[in-house]
Amino acid sequence: MISRLTGYAACACVSAALLIGCGGGGNSPTGGFAPPPPTAPKDAQSNLNIQQTQDIAPQNVTHYYVVNLGTLGGSAGAGNSINNAGWASGLSKPGAGTNLHATLWIGGHAVDLGTLGGPNSGVGWPVKNTRGELVGISDLAQTDPLNEHFCGFGSPNLCAGFEWKNYTLTPLPTLGGNNSFAAGANDSGNIAGFAETATHDAACGAPQVLDYYATIWNANGRPRELAPENGDAISQAVSINNNGAAAGASGDCGPPNNNGFGTNHALKWRPDGTPVDLGTLGGTLSNIGTAVNDNGDVIGQSGLPGNTAYHAFFWRHGAMTDLGTLPGDLTSEALGLNIRNQVTGYSCDVNFNCRGFISQHGTMTDLNLLVSNSQLYIVYAGDINDRGWIVGQAVDMSNGTAPAVLLIPAQGAFTPSMRIASKIALPESIRLQMRNN
Repeated sequence: MISRLTGYAACACVSAALLIGCGGGGNSPTGGFAPPPPTAPKDAQSNLNIQQTQDIAPQNVTHYYVVNLGTLGGSAGAGNSINNAGWASGLSKPGAGTNLHATLWIGGHAVDLGTLGGPNSGVGWPVKNTRGELVGISDLAQTDPLNEHFCGFGSPNLCAGFEWKNYTLTPLPTLGGNNSFAAGANDSGNIAGFAETATHDAACGAPQVLDYYATIWNANGRPRELAPENGDAISQAVSINNNGAAAGASGDCGPPNNNGFGTNHALKWRPDGTPVDLGTLGGTLSNIGTAVNDNGDVIGQSGLPGNTAYHAFFWRHGAMTDLGTLPGDLTSEALGLNIRNQVTGYSCDVNFNCRGFISQHGTMTDLNLLVSNSQLYIVYAGDINDRGWIVGQAVDMSNGTAPAVLLIPAQGAFTPSMRIASKIALPESIRLQMRNN
């Protein structure tokens, strides 16, 4: 699971947009929270400096307000990133078709980030930049001559990582090949992702033809290659912290949105580019570091012995800890990490009925147990910021749609909803989405 965005995109299970009402949690407790408009990054920089010691989630949170994020016109969405300014981003269906567009939800509005000429785009990983920039991937107008399907949207187009600011998408260069992929960005303007070289590798698994390496693009857009673990063919980075450390994976060459390739070793790259093998939970596949915080701690997923399942992990000071699963589940993956080491992600049973979780102080909790009177069933929790705000995807049990959601910490009296006394059977489209993840 290196490109979770494309797993979701393949089924078009996405929806996103307006902060206009809570799914049973009452009105938004933010009092009309409206971060600075994305058109003024200079002003945004002065206004988005969140006080790290005063504005983060309290330790005695008992439940969450659930905000149903609207859409760009379609029926589904995915929230994959939230920074410390409250900018939520991901991807959304702009209409009744199957195309997807990268989406920003800010100040009560949904912003369609557009594409680089092709039909699809998206923000697929947590982007922690608070200076008015986002990164993601987009189809280009041109067809890929090697037919690699690098973005994973299912289209035949070339794929490019992009940087977005001032309502402008700028493609990021490759390492000499055809495709690039942008995943994370820090406050220095450094972008983490991966890019193809010009090397045709006969050992690549189809449809991949070219090798690709984890890449850091600096503030001027110049790419720097990050080496894989010794003996591995390719590498991929999906997160970068403000100190310049990155997280990702390396392994055998193959399509980056396929669990069987590129995930032999979960890695953290030091700021100088040196790879550090994070170890495994016993398996040789499905190993990836998905996020690194400013403390240098890393989360991700790792295969279990026999490679029949994988679990979320937390890594610190050379030790990988198995976060386990929710009761009765087989697999889990950690996706979001904040400075307090609160971890979010998903946990699934053998049939890929999944539910979002938060893990803190060594305890994993089903987020559906922390919301009340909501028709929204939390399928996964894609990211968490230092204030404890969580974004992800839910199923609206009243109409079967799959909107992006925002969860805002609350305090005080709380009665769990009786509707979630047991897990629900998810729609087949959602289970297929998670299976392809």
